Amino acid sequence: MARRASISLKREVALTAKRVLLGGQKLVYVLVIDRPTKYRWGRSRILYIGTTKNGSSHVAQSVAARADDILQRHGIKRFHARIITCKSTPKDKELGQT
Repeated sequence: MARRASISLKREVALTAKRVLLGGQKLVYVLVIDRPTKYRWGRSRILYIGTTKNGSSHVAQSVAARADDILQRHGIKRFHARIITCKSTPKDKELGQT
């Protein structure tokens, strides 16, 4: 006789995605962990800094690719991807970079 599988729904959310309006601009994103990690110049919660022209799809791919490595670190239970943008400068406009 086959046994029934015992399943349970976890209370915590595993993944959340949110639409962020970026207007097709290049952006920088950071992966931020829930506790500071040591670097030779000090401590920081920022674990990775990346840049993309492809928008949020590249950010999602980066999160997926790095999730196992990040979550295997001692004491790390969660991390977030944050987007950093800035207004273009007059020099960027001269060079054709927006």
